[in-house]
Amino acid sequence: MTIQPKQPAWWFWAITLVCIVAALAGWEDGYDLVILISAVQVIFFTIREKSLFAFDTQVKLG
Repeated sequence: MTIQPKQPAWWFWAITLVCIVAALAGWEDGYDLVILISAVQVIFFTIREKSLFAFDTQVKLG
């Protein structure tokens, strides 16, 4: 795995990681943000792949 900051997926995962760490450190709103970012990620990849059944979208749903 490489760092690819030009890829939207990399940013989704990086922001999710920061929110998870913040939530574990005591910032409870971080959990809500993780759920929100995950939902946005599914919508983004569904639109990009033009299918809810595409592999990239299914990985985000899993």
